[in-house]
Amino acid sequence: MKKTLFCLFLMISYSSIIGQYQFENCYFAAWEDMPSTNAPVGVYQKPVGNTWATSNEASMLLFALPSVQKTSDSYIGEYAALIQTVDIQGTKGSGTLFTGKFNLDINHPLNSTKFGVPFTDKPVYLKGFYKYFPVAGDSCRIASYITKWNTGTHKRDTIAAASITREQSIATVNSYAEFDIIYHYYSANTPDSITVIFASSADGANFNAAIGSKLYIDEIFLGYYPLSTETILKPNEILVYPNPVSDNITIESKKLNGQEIKIYNALGNLILMKKLRSEKENISTTMLPSGFYYYSVSKQDGTLESGKLFKK
Repeated sequence: MKKTLFCLFLMISYSSIIGQYQFENCYFAAWEDMPSTNAPVGVYQKPVGNTWATSNEASMLLFALPSVQKTSDSYIGEYAALIQTVDIQGTKGSGTLFTGKFNLDINHPLNSTKFGVPFTDKPVYLKGFYKYFPVAGDSCRIASYITKWNTGTHKRDTIAAASITREQSIATVNSYAEFDIIYHYYSANTPDSITVIFASSADGANFNAAIGSKLYIDEIFLGYYPLSTETILKPNEILVYPNPVSDNITIESKKLNGQEIKIYNALGNLILMKKLRSEKENISTTMLPSGFYYYSVSKQDGTLESGKLFKK
């Protein structure tokens, strides 16, 4: 419940500050059972809402195990997403969790996946937490594409793209680690759609996969800056760490002298405000109860840098 409230708070707060969008059910806290309408086999799970879709309908159609499901093995909170490559009647089927819809097309299976949800913002980076257990040299996929429909070519133009590195995609990650991927912009046009893809086998569309590969995903977050130009700023221009936090947080930057940090609770109430007098400052958080918090740091150019914290 706390995660759902905080995610809602983030969307409201970001919109009121600089029009920022966050994904619905961004922490995968809520899941629902869906009947398998195209096969006489049970139900499958999907994240609640209209943002996230899965490859489960395809795998269930062929009497395979669900390839995406909730798991209590989460980074923070009750649930995370578990994405796994499964055996589909002798074919290797990658689990896929993505923004968009899955509408099964029996005659043209590759047309079943409808990637993307409406989106008009220009984020700087996509952040989240993951674990990965590849089998037999497999690799995972964590990627995002921001696009716009071109009425002349009747195709989608890529406005920006982001992806983990090849080294990250093949590495075994035994405990939750943060990924922080930067969007590279190719156009100044305003987008109309964003796609995020998580796959347990990166080349699963070509059935080049390894059964048993598992990808865990939790805590998805889009990072923004109120940019006046198309120049992409580094997301760690201001460092706020550690996160999760225990007793103290450190704020570090060359642009902090005389600026201010504000920390809000999950209900949007301001609970801490402090002037920053040096390029590196420590702030006690011992008085804060455990839970999610939102922070904003004012910068000398009048803009805000914002993010989230979790107090252990």
